[in-house]
Amino acid sequence: MYLLRRKLLPLLVYLLVAFSPAGQALQLLPEDPLFSEPCSNCHVAVDANGDVPSVGAEVLYETQEVLCIRCHAGAMQGAHPSGVIPSFTPPPEYPLDFKGEMTCSTCHVMHLLGHATKRVPAAGFDDCLMCHQL
Repeated sequence: MYLLRRKLLPLLVYLLVAFSPAGQALQLLPEDPLFSEPCSNCHVAVDANGDVPSVGAEVLYETQEVLCIRCHAGAMQGAHPSGVIPSFTPPPEYPLDFKGEMTCSTCHVMHLLGHATKRVPAAGFDDCLMCHQL
């Protein structure tokens, strides 16, 4: 199970997405760097095999902002506000967390598809216009 979950599944997802039109726009990583850490470093609900069950996966030991800056020091400086409830409903490509808050994973993929890759490949002002209307 460990080999499948930690090595083969990310590789399979990488290959499927990398050769799709969406994958061409994303800069994908062959393996999520978080897979070198135990899931229990972030997730509260972990089963006897060290896997995170689908029910309760959203419950973390700390806020995403606290967990993300462990490796991405300075990421919150000059970044979009995170850990807040937005004043409008963002597009479906930008999911809110289970509390209805915008977090790091609202804009960035956390697992499998390219760790910390932006969900929608937009840059600069175009990135702002994905949610904010002028």
